[in-house]
Amino acid sequence: MPFDSAFDVLHRRAIRPALEQFAFVAERYDDAPKVGSVLEEMSRSIDRADLVIAVVTGKNANVLFELGITIALGKPCVLLAGSASDVPDFLSHLPHVVYHGDPMVARNGLAANISTIRLAGTTS
Repeated sequence: MPFDSAFDVLHRRAIRPALEQFAFVAERYDDAPKVGSVLEEMSRSIDRADLVIAVVTGKNANVLFELGITIALGKPCVLLAGSASDVPDFLSHLPHVVYHGDPMVARNGLAANISTIRLAGTTS
């Protein structure tokens, strides 16, 4: 998720509750304690994650870079996009939710995708 307070409501009302519904701990990189370089710590955080939620709204370069690491590590992920045009064509095969600015749409879509990922057995 981009480091922008505009996404705080999305995290608080959609991402955190959807993850907690499935007993995941919602950890935001910008809230976690840092040890070492940003790149090292971000890579460690992704490596430790059972599931990654990537907010691709605005196609933030840092988010897309982190998503590349997520994919390279084989981690399951779900993309959240404010509009369909926020999902790059080369990532459209990944599970994603277009929420049109509505946190409840994001929450419900995340929950459905997390349930599907769990049923596929790709997370603990």
